[in-house]
Amino acid sequence: MLKLGLIFVLAVATCVTCDQSHNKAANIINLLSKISKTTAHKRLSLAQDRHWFPHNGSWWPLYVPEWYHPRVSQHFFDPYSFTHILHGFVFYGIFGWWLPKAAGIDKESWIWYEGAFLGLLLEFLWEVAENSELIINLYRRNSGTSELYEGDSWQNIVGDLISSTFGYYVAALSFHYQVPYFVGLWALVSEIGLILYMRDSLLLTVFPLLFPSQRLKDWQAEIVPAEGKIDKQQSQ
Repeated sequence: MLKLGLIFVLAVATCVTCDQSHNKAANIINLLSKISKTTAHKRLSLAQDRHWFPHNGSWWPLYVPEWYHPRVSQHFFDPYSFTHILHGFVFYGIFGWWLPKAAGIDKESWIWYEGAFLGLLLEFLWEVAENSELIINLYRRNSGTSELYEGDSWQNIVGDLISSTFGYYVAALSFHYQVPYFVGLWALVSEIGLILYMRDSLLLTVFPLLFPSQRLKDWQAEIVPAEGKIDKQQSQ
C-alpha cells in the first residue's frame, strides 16, 4: 500500500508538472505570436511610409515649371534639370579634362566616350544617393522648397541623366572649339536665373545639406504655394 501511495503521489505530481509545463509552453507560444504580429504590423507600417526608390511618375508633359510638391521630380524635366546640366559641366572637368591629364591618357576618343560614360555613371550613383531616406529627409529639413519632397520618379531620374550628359557634351564641345568661357557664362546665367525664378540653384541645393540655415530655408519657402508646404496647423 505504501508503494502504491508513493506511485499515486508521483503520478499526480507528474501530471501537475506536465500541466504547468504545458501552460508555460502555451504562454510562450502566445507571447511569440503576439510579438510576431506586432513586428509584422510595424514592418507593414514602415513599408507604407517608406519612399521606395524609385517610383512611377508622369510621362506627360515632358517639362513642368513647378519646383515644388506635388509635380517636382515627377516628370522628365523641371527647373532642377538645369542644375543637372551643371553636374555635367563638373563631370567633364573631372573625367574629360583633369583625369586624362593626370593619368596621361592620350586616347582622343576618351573625352567623347569613356569620360562621358564615367560622368553618366557618377550621375546615376548620385541619383541613388539622392533618393535614399537620408538625403530625402535632409532636403525636407533643410530646404525651403522641399518640405514635401518624395524622391524622384523613374521618369525624372532618366531626365536627370539626360540633362547631365547634355551638360557634359556642352562642356566638351566648348573646350574642343576653344571657347571654355562659354561653360562659365552658362553656369553663371543658370544659377542667377534659377535663384530669381525659384530662390534655389545648384549652389543653394548643396549648401543647406552641409550647412543648414533656417534663414535661407524661410526665404526660399516664402514663394512656395501652400500646396508645396507642410500645413503647420495640422502638424501641431
